Amino acid sequence: MIRPQLSFALLNYNEQGTVESAARRASRALAACGRTYELVLVDDGSTDGSGDILRRLAEELPHCRTIFHGENRGIGAGIRTCYFSTVGEWTTWFPADLQADPDELPRLLDCLDDCDALLTYRRPQARRVSPVRKLVSSCDRLLVRALFGIAARDLHWIRFFRRDLLDRLEPRLCSPAIDTEMLAAAVRLGARIRQEPLDESPRTSGVARGASLGNLLGAARETLLLRLRGPGLREAVLNGERAESPARATARDASAPSPIALAEKSVTTRT
Repeated sequence: MIRPQLSFALLNYNEQGTVESAARRASRALAACGRTYELVLVDDGSTDGSGDILRRLAEELPHCRTIFHGENRGIGAGIRTCYFSTVGEWTTWFPADLQADPDELPRLLDCLDDCDALLTYRRPQARRVSPVRKLVSSCDRLLVRALFGIAARDLHWIRFFRRDLLDRLEPRLCSPAIDTEMLAAAVRLGARIRQEPLDESPRTSGVARGASLGNLLGAARETLLLRLRGPGLREAVLNGERAESPARATARDASAPSPIALAEKSVTTRT
């Protein structure tokens, strides 16, 4: 099998109002990028008929295939499928609600040459979300920075991972905290990480299923457990690495800038 240069996964759960537009816009953006690609439509157990739309689109759009979860497994499991059931040299996923604009793809692809993982972030001044949502995001970032020494501007937005980095990861989590686990694993492996802005568009249909006090407490609990157990890496990677406890790693990271902190210095924010 010839590996495409990019896997673009579109993650859908009950987004009947936007999923077709999102898929067609992604297909046009991918075709204009000048890279080989696959477009993977991932459905997380939708019940609104959007799964039927994905089946039809897979027949109409080039280089397109579908993956269906038999039941709704949640955003973390959907993210896992998007990264680890695709085959491209680089992999990313976008939500089917069009809050991340597929037309930004060419700009973001130009940022991949000098990194192993590209993290995008939503500029706080441009976000139009509730105070509760902002509180959840801020607490999440502060906790991750305190426990892992990772200064990410946004923990739960669009990311691009190089395949040879993904092949060394074996995340255990199936919740939204999988984002933190994968980032912590990448930092532990010394991956080159870059951050670029990608603003969030307002939702035009469907229902947001984001922040709540329950999500905040659940994320905090899983992040604490992740700190104790360490992020998931493949056994071959663990066997080849010199053993280092999470506590020792934190002490080391406290005395030196993280790969992300170093990368941030060279990033020019576009507005």
